[in-house]
Amino acid sequence: MRPVELIEIDTLQPGDSPRFREVDEEHVRRLAESEADLPPILVHRSSMRVIDGAHRLSAARRKGERTIAAEFFDGTDAAAYILGVQANVAHGLPLSLAERKAAARRIVELRPELADRAVARTCGLAASTVGGIRREVVGEGARAAARVGQDGRLRPVDGGEGRRRAVAVIRASPDASLREIAQAAGVSLGTAHDIRARLDRGEDPLRGAATPVVPPAGQSAAPAIAPSGVSGVSPVVARAVAAVPRIGAGPGPRPARAARPAKAEPFAGLESLRRDPSLRFTDHGRALLVWLHRRLVVVGEADRELDQIPAHLLPVVAELAQECADSWHRLSVELQCRARQTG
Repeated sequence: MRPVELIEIDTLQPGDSPRFREVDEEHVRRLAESEADLPPILVHRSSMRVIDGAHRLSAARRKGERTIAAEFFDGTDAAAYILGVQANVAHGLPLSLAERKAAARRIVELRPELADRAVARTCGLAASTVGGIRREVVGEGARAAARVGQDGRLRPVDGGEGRRRAVAVIRASPDASLREIAQAAGVSLGTAHDIRARLDRGEDPLRGAATPVVPPAGQSAAPAIAPSGVSGVSPVVARAVAAVPRIGAGPGPRPARAARPAKAEPFAGLESLRRDPSLRFTDHGRALLVWLHRRLVVVGEADRELDQIPAHLLPVVAELAQECADSWHRLSVELQCRARQTG
């Protein structure tokens, strides 16, 4: 929690708002007429720009206040903008879909290394929507080798090369341990476990990777090396890794990635909740919106965070996921029953 301070209103500067219209006069009027204690605004200390709370500030001015309660944020301009988007998505007057898309575009421009899912979480969009925005911003051909995820860790955008190396290791040395496979191929233990399980089931271990395991006829195979510092890998495993072609090796063009069908916006019902005055203008309503925003998470099959789960903990995480699913199902049934009783 940041400390709350009373600051002079005249010292504040307009913020870099994600809204197309910075102030909604009708919303300001409602806040000014409200007798409830409004939350403190958020201010960028170095510039004194308002990050979150422009309507609360306008309401205070309308009431003739000279000071306002505020929390300070110390960080870069880019970080302040992203924080402002997060705050506006989570509570207060809701951002429109167009405003959230424009904010995502701005964040991709400010922080191109952020993963699509991290930007999507910030802006309340689907990761596929952010991916389309990124292609518009940087072009189809431009692609970073790695991006920063929601947890702040840097990960490769395309894990196909590591998976191909792991496949070669498993096929050349079926008795190799998961740790040895992971070290030789430069993948996580969870990924090594997933690849071996897929091979055992006869499934595609690459999960739709853009390039095949075996190079096209006439294409030379460039050596692929394990990450530096890896030790304890058998010669058989090392030779298997070296035999796998690296992404982009040889003169042949890289096959195009199959187009994915467009996905509907996740949790579209949240938009109607954000518009409802009974939630927007009450403390318990805003608390509910924040509670939902923090707990509704889109989990896709390709979430890289899931690749980092150690193999021996996969059953534990699976059980936790099942417990979460059961809890949400019970809540859904209970709320539907309450809706029928009150309807």
